[in-house]
Amino acid sequence: MGDYSQGSGQAIPLQDYAPDLPSDTPGILLDCNNAVPTTKGYKARNSPVQYGPALPGNIVGAYLAYYNDQSISLLAATNTNVWRLVSGSWTNVSVAFNATGRVRFTQFNDDVIAVGAGINPLVATGSGGSFAVLAGSPPANAVTAISVAGTVVMYQGANWYNSAFGNDISWTPDVQTLAATGTLYDYPGPIVAAAPIFRAQVVFKKNAIWLGTFTGAPFVWNFQLISAETGTWGQECIVVLPDSIAFLGIDDFYVTTGYTPTRIPNNVRRYFFDNVDLNYIHLTSAWYDDVNATIYWHYISKDAVSGVHDRYVSFNLRVGKWATGYMTMIFAVPNTQPGMMSGIYFDQNNVPWTWTGTPTTMMLKTGYMGMPSRLSQLMRVRATYTAGQYPTNESLVPYHTYVLGQPDATGPQSVLGADDWFNFRQYDRYHRVQLNTVGAAEVQAFSYEYRQGGTR
Repeated sequence: MGDYSQGSGQAIPLQDYAPDLPSDTPGILLDCNNAVPTTKGYKARNSPVQYGPALPGNIVGAYLAYYNDQSISLLAATNTNVWRLVSGSWTNVSVAFNATGRVRFTQFNDDVIAVGAGINPLVATGSGGSFAVLAGSPPANAVTAISVAGTVVMYQGANWYNSAFGNDISWTPDVQTLAATGTLYDYPGPIVAAAPIFRAQVVFKKNAIWLGTFTGAPFVWNFQLISAETGTWGQECIVVLPDSIAFLGIDDFYVTTGYTPTRIPNNVRRYFFDNVDLNYIHLTSAWYDDVNATIYWHYISKDAVSGVHDRYVSFNLRVGKWATGYMTMIFAVPNTQPGMMSGIYFDQNNVPWTWTGTPTTMMLKTGYMGMPSRLSQLMRVRATYTAGQYPTNESLVPYHTYVLGQPDATGPQSVLGADDWFNFRQYDRYHRVQLNTVGAAEVQAFSYEYRQGGTR
């Protein structure tokens, strides 16, 4: 580069959160928090706002119901009851039960149906209805259920069961009503998740995936194997999108439209599986933010305390970029409904929150810049912001290391000038920075000004 001259820095656009790439790849992020990928770079996500009081017990499932009168209702399950949030307080709306795992919900017109290991399926009709045992002899201990093609389908072990078409209280197999049951024999293990896709269903075991299409009597559903190499870990690991289903697979992140799953392009897979606690990976809790076209997978890392979700990875469908973050929570409500698109989650105290606040703090930590054969002196750094998206406050922490892979040393304190450059001087082979912002901010790039040093 030659002698340093002020103003010689070149902007390096932000590319992607990519911990699996070489750490000195230009433009990558190696860590971030509260950052949403955008077409221009990364913006601060909204802050959470409390949606209601603490649930009277530990949450094991939740659902946001949407009814014919266009009302919505938040339902949450503990191990013994289903509760409805009514006028800012939780109301018990079910008979008592003893669930031994997650409780999951589906909706058949205005009927909301709850299933889970240890309970008989329950149903509540309308926004004011209470849950009672579902009539018609549906299967007990169903681990999940979906509504698809005019019927309700439940799954228990390797078996599937569907109600009569147009009738969720008729479950006795009959070629006239089209109530039916069957078994997915091809690959061992129980069914762990299912999702509707248009008028078909996608069914997951841990090691295989099937597409079920309606055929009518006498078999009702025709199941075709679409993957024999990967499945998913649990119901909350999948996300239903407007045109497809995204899911956390056994070895990667995938998407399917009902055909063979394809890997979602990423440079996070290796980092994710190195850091997730595999003992709790089946409890990963995913949801889709359709305002920002971003999928979130909240997971329990090896650093988590008491099995509480402490990390997430996210993927923006529009721009194909990833992010990560740190957030303590227990359960993300898996579906969004008209009128409530911002996502709801429950924290470790079983309090519900929604992402409807003003933009919060954001942290971006860049990859390294430098040369393996020469030292350099980093003089100053500046973030490039989108017009109208400048933070109310910003700070920058520089880091440096002599050998990539060794721990960073924290550089000198930076001073923000009137020209928006952070000024400092640090001398080493490799440099990177951490930007912290407060308020509505969207960062497009980082500019660096430095001068070459000698060899050592």
